[in-house]
Amino acid sequence: MSFSIPSALEMLASATKTIAAFAKWRQVTIGNSRSLINELETNSRYCWAVIDQDIPVGNIVGQLSTTEYDRLNKAGFDFNNIRQRRIYRYKSLAGTDLAFLGGQETKTLIKNIYDRIKDLKTKYPFASDGTKKRWQTRVVNIQKRILLLLRHVRAETQ
Repeated sequence: MSFSIPSALEMLASATKTIAAFAKWRQVTIGNSRSLINELETNSRYCWAVIDQDIPVGNIVGQLSTTEYDRLNKAGFDFNNIRQRRIYRYKSLAGTDLAFLGGQETKTLIKNIYDRIKDLKTKYPFASDGTKKRWQTRVVNIQKRILLLLRHVRAETQ
């Protein structure tokens, strides 16, 4: 399955590059933030499996995790500690489904990622074979948001 991403995210547009970016991020992070990064990386790997390897969405839905996010959210963790600055308004995001995230706080993006994962996990098991929910597109949209988060924490504004 091929997918189109804005040029602001192209530098992370492969599983290998994404995993390398997570590894770099993990090296400079400790504690609760690191546990969230590990969960995001695992979720990203499952998304790449659907995107790159044509694994059926049904094979990964049960594997997607929100455990660390839910734990941290319940404990009152400030997700803006991941990156204090607001998300840069990349020109290539204009007119895309990611445009509204420009100028938002980090916690808004993280919440959006996990809201989409939870939505997929909740709805997919009840979908009939004739549904037109575009499940692969939903996985791609989750992955694009994860890539935007990676780009945001790298703080590059090219």
